[in-house]
Amino acid sequence: MFDAVRSAPADDIRALLPLAEDSLHSPKVKVRGAALLLMFFVSMRPADSSKLLEPYIDDVALALNDSDQGVRNGAIAILGYSHPVPSPKALAYLEAHLNDKANDDDGATRIAGALLESGDRSDVSKVLALVQQRPLLQGEVIQMLGRLKITTEDALNFVHAGLKDSKFGIRRTAVDAVGNLPKEVRKGFEQDLLRLMANPDEDPQV
Repeated sequence: MFDAVRSAPADDIRALLPLAEDSLHSPKVKVRGAALLLMFFVSMRPADSSKLLEPYIDDVALALNDSDQGVRNGAIAILGYSHPVPSPKALAYLEAHLNDKANDDDGATRIAGALLESGDRSDVSKVLALVQQRPLLQGEVIQMLGRLKITTEDALNFVHAGLKDSKFGIRRTAVDAVGNLPKEVRKGFEQDLLRLMANPDEDPQV
């Protein structure tokens, strides 16, 4: 299906999406899941998926409240990762569900990633607050801050804290994140890095 959807003319996709829209409202979870799978493949079209899916954002967003975790995560992927960029309306729905306790850690990470990738730096503090509620997301968020080269004060403080964390995996992730930051920003981590290098008990990978 993915190859067919990726290569199909946009008009063919427009003709197909109403079927997916109807199926999103099915009482059967397998039917809802199939509808989201189709829309997910549409969302991966590199040039026009945001435009094609725009009329269906409200319907997809309803799935964020679905009783099935897989359906919810499918909706998150569609809203947060369409191309060339997700629509502001889709991101607003995700922001509203950022702290939804029904999300599993994977779903919460996907929402956090979509918001950070959007470039709206006002979302950084919201994502960091989420990590306070879900500590298991710490490493993933540190990694994203480095990869996306996010240099707000609170983001850099979060990475600094990661370099001092008691867990080896978090320290290693924080070092990798620093390595992805701009050179002039990396200078601010010099003392932390020298401290890690000088510690004879530090893991060699760090």
